[in-house]
Amino acid sequence: DLDGTTIDLKINGHKRISAENLEYIKKAREAGIEVVVSTGRPPTKPSNVFLEPMQCLDNFIAWNGAYIKQDGKVIHFGKFEKNDVEKIYSEIV
Repeated sequence: DLDGTTIDLKINGHKRISAENLEYIKKAREAGIEVVVSTGRPPTKPSNVFLEPMQCLDNFIAWNGAYIKQDGKVIHFGKFEKNDVEKIYSEIV
């Protein structure tokens, strides 16, 4: 997760990861633990601002699991088809 957990600083109005959290991530890697970020955020440049310092650009989960990147390759990209969206919309309206 990012917001409210890993991202815990606000510098000049921008959210940032503390040096302490980056150090814990580094120590986990050194201990052989693979660190993978899972977030509701999109897999776009604003998210990369957080993923890059953690060295998590090649392996991460975005859009609440709808987008998964492993070893630099997108292995899952789930999306709704138009007819599914129309069905859902008709049920809730």
